[in-house]
Amino acid sequence: MPRLSAFLGLALGLACTGALALAQDKPEGLLAPTPSAGAAAGPLPGGASCYDDPAAAACATFERSDADWTDDLTQLCDAAPYMVGCWLWEQCKSGAASGKYCSLSSLTANTCSDMPLVNATTPGCEAWSALCAEGSVVAQCTSPGPAPDIVNTLTVRDGINSICSTHLMDGCELCGPHDGPGQHDFASCTFPGPMAIFAWDCYAMREMPECDMTGFLAFCSDADVAATFPTVCTDPPNPATVQPPSPPASGEAPSPGSAPEAAPSAPAPAPAPAASAAWAVQPGAALLTLAATLVLAAAAL
Repeated sequence: MPRLSAFLGLALGLACTGALALAQDKPEGLLAPTPSAGAAAGPLPGGASCYDDPAAAACATFERSDADWTDDLTQLCDAAPYMVGCWLWEQCKSGAASGKYCSLSSLTANTCSDMPLVNATTPGCEAWSALCAEGSVVAQCTSPGPAPDIVNTLTVRDGINSICSTHLMDGCELCGPHDGPGQHDFASCTFPGPMAIFAWDCYAMREMPECDMTGFLAFCSDADVAATFPTVCTDPPNPATVQPPSPPASGEAPSPGSAPEAAPSAPAPAPAPAASAAWAVQPGAALLTLAATLVLAAAAL
């Protein structure tokens, strides 16, 4: 009997530990955005959220937190800092840009509209894609919404390829090679990135056809866009003189502006384990199997 009790006690302990481990091992779905705590505009019928049904009338006053939008932008721009939307966000964070289109929801919309570099399932775009789907009444999706005629990163890269293959201009050396349309190598074009280089080139020679063909002039023709982003549309700096941003000193307040200073970028998280990998044994399952084995052994005593 003492041996039986010992076996049963050990089995019970392992079972409890295994169940707890299974709960902790369960991966969170990357494609299941959730509203920030306290942000829901009241539970919708059936317990749905505004991410499930953004067209519901109750979602008109839903507001996602600045911290959540910032987390999304950080994910996107850590992964692809050369995107047009990331350069615009950098201008807002530094105080070089301010105004209507420095809204964090607008900056996220700009970046998540940059097809085909991103799509609705790209980490950092899931929440925006769900919340701002067609028919959404969520105010943050349309007020102000994405900047009108926001230019596409790959199109801007094509513009640089074209300009720099025929002109020797400042910034060309910062974004090579220039092998023509379809050559989208960004390895040497991370900072300040294609938008900063292209803006400078079109500022220096506005009559170049690439400035119109890429949609850059149309983008900057909007008065609110030009007012928000002077370092893109009206007085861009020479990209050769632009310095990478420095994190604020400890205790230093963020620069004033519509967009709050984001926390220093953290290393990209390791990929989540694939849910379909049936061969990946979880520790919790192993403990439960061991517990069952001990129970069977105890029964045989």
